[in-house]
Amino acid sequence: MEAPETLPESPHRQKPNWRSRALLLAFVAVAAVLLVRIATRGVDGLPSIGGEPRELRLSMLDGSTLALEEARGKVVALDFWATWCPPCVESMPILDKVGRELEAKGVVTVAVNRDDLEPERRAALVRRFLDRHDLAGLKVALDDGVAAGAFSVRALPTLVVLGRDGRVAAAHLGSMPEDELRDLLTRVADQGG
Repeated sequence: MEAPETLPESPHRQKPNWRSRALLLAFVAVAAVLLVRIATRGVDGLPSIGGEPRELRLSMLDGSTLALEEARGKVVALDFWATWCPPCVESMPILDKVGRELEAKGVVTVAVNRDDLEPERRAALVRRFLDRHDLAGLKVALDDGVAAGAFSVRALPTLVVLGRDGRVAAAHLGSMPEDELRDLLTRVADQGG
């Protein structure tokens, strides 16, 4: 059997050299980084510091409503959580304790529940959770997604702290140790802004 004929290389076709390959690789790498940044801009799960949310009313577990614009002059800590989230469950007693300690400084803590159930079932689930964990005094809001959307919350737990001026003063993704939460809320309360 004869070997297939090979065509002679064209004198006009040049083999790519290492510089061309390196330039192409660098271009692809830069393009990939830019595409990732463009695609993920604003999706890091935290609001912009200094950002002011639109008028927002939170439906509270006790049936009342908390209007954030009416809470101006106080520091408001919104801790977005769910009953199925282990770090959230761990952070609820800390939020309750630190919130009670700093209440005299004008700090209001609100656990903003994100469990995805119809309203009556969710309220019952949250009440059972609070009873089981001895957190009956914790202020709890039941978010239908509006508050989470207003603050760009994409993961749980997420803490959003509003300064006395109603603007976002701090945000934190994940659970926070008690001393760090106390320090953060004290610092925002002492800023006065």
